[in-house]
Amino acid sequence: MTAGMPGTGIGGLFYLASALLMPFVTLARAMRGRPVAPGEALRQAGIALAIAAAMWATGLLLAVVQTADPSPEHLARAMQDLFVTPALIALAVLTTVVATVETVALVARLRQRARQDGPSSPIPLGWPPDADGQAAP
Repeated sequence: MTAGMPGTGIGGLFYLASALLMPFVTLARAMRGRPVAPGEALRQAGIALAIAAAMWATGLLLAVVQTADPSPEHLARAMQDLFVTPALIALAVLTTVVATVETVALVARLRQRARQDGPSSPIPLGWPPDADGQAAP
């Protein structure tokens, strides 16, 4: 097992994605009339952008140090091997974990709703009518 760059793991990417989406969520909440803290959202997004820039610079520095030939083609290949591919793998794992958690939460909510309604409660259909023309209870 090899150690990757800090911040490219599932936890770091979750923070980056959450922080970068925070201004958009804040804007949506503000449009609904809910209380928001736009300064906090922008500050967190700024920190996330700085982390992403630092990770990119670290990857570039590692690529320069690792390659004997500093031509653009070799640097691009080294950047992909050292930084881009591990980050994409971690992002795929994060997406899978979040999708799984959200699916389990949805199933749990549906089961809870089914328990509250009760499986034995009748569904009023209003059809077919009784012999006297009234709808069946």
